[in-house]
Amino acid sequence: MAVNNTQLSNNSKSTSNYIKYLVFMVLEIPSVILYVAILIYFIRHCSVIKMLHNVGVFTLFVISFIQASCDLPIVIHFYRLGYVSPSTAGFCLWWTFFDFTLNTISELLMATISIQRHIFVFHSNMLRVRKKRLLFHDLPIIFSVAYPILLYIGLILIYRCDRDYWDFSTLWCAGNACYAMESKFWSAYDWIVNNGVPVFVILLANITLILRVLCQKRRIHQPISWQKQRRMTLQLFYISSLYFISWLPNVIIGVIKRISKIFAMIEFQSNYLYDFIYLVCVFIPYIILTMIPELKNWIRRIIFRRQFAQINTIVSQ
Repeated sequence: MAVNNTQLSNNSKSTSNYIKYLVFMVLEIPSVILYVAILIYFIRHCSVIKMLHNVGVFTLFVISFIQASCDLPIVIHFYRLGYVSPSTAGFCLWWTFFDFTLNTISELLMATISIQRHIFVFHSNMLRVRKKRLLFHDLPIIFSVAYPILLYIGLILIYRCDRDYWDFSTLWCAGNACYAMESKFWSAYDWIVNNGVPVFVILLANITLILRVLCQKRRIHQPISWQKQRRMTLQLFYISSLYFISWLPNVIIGVIKRISKIFAMIEFQSNYLYDFIYLVCVFIPYIILTMIPELKNWIRRIIFRRQFAQINTIVSQ
């Protein structure tokens, strides 16, 4: 009876892994194509990158592109095989460091971008002063990239223990770095400060931005253009929802399981919730399209130009 239950469990997991493999393949291909199109746009329009309000967006684009093109293929490979390959502690250590670092940078960058949008909308003159621009624009972006790299070098690559906790049958080898298994403080700190706080900052900053814009327009008796507000509202809603859906369940269960070690929660998060995190890098290029209107128009012109070229070719034949 126990053997049958084990076989059913293994068959169920194999089916689940195969479905995830197909889903991620379907999501990644158009996403990477869009990443490449956006990269070509940035290369051809370098002046766009130099605009202050696009620096954070471009940095987020680079980090997400690295994750979608380098990290996500490892995940897809894992679901195709059903186990981590190569199945070594060294690879698990590197993969955990690589993945945790990229995820945290992505969250911190989006939180920074969300806060800086308030400055661009209501206090843009502040950034003309060099010291204030360095303090409120440049340093937060640099911190968002440098802090996770330095933190996880210490927590994952330097922090060592006497035994290995890696599980080669789960994503990221279960993310069982020594600090996560042996230090409740650093484990809880990681989930709350590095993952939970940025998610709530993203949500709060985007909601308050909409409210501030509407309140200011009413205060100065300026008519509200609902068409423009609708566009901004939808844009901010997409940003907040993406990070909220991807990270909030993981943060809640991640904190609880590190404190209580409830096996059911550990298994549920490993089998299902971790996958939601990769929705961020998959859908970030679509969000960037809404954040840079010129980019969207450029892609439209290319598509329509090719369509007209194909029509002219057919007519000429």
